[in-house]
Amino acid sequence: MRLIEDDNPDPNAVVPQTVEVVHDTTARVTLEHTLGSPANPLSREARLAKASACLAAARPQCLDLAALVDSVETLDAAPDIGALARAVSGRG
Repeated sequence: MRLIEDDNPDPNAVVPQTVEVVHDTTARVTLEHTLGSPANPLSREARLAKASACLAAARPQCLDLAALVDSVETLDAAPDIGALARAVSGRG
């Protein structure tokens, strides 16, 4: 495997990505929108699975994903951000 730089001046650009496999023949696939980008968003289920994996890796004993998700999803109706602050701090 090797990385070949293109002429994109943005060092943080992640698209387009081209994967080329050379064996008996050559197959090339270009990805214009990475998974999770606004043009190729994750499903709700995939976002929750990703958040769960991140929380488990970071602080499994402190954060409750369900409380955090509930706090974020109901933030627009909350009288203050206390529930979100408690969920983020692990005091759910």
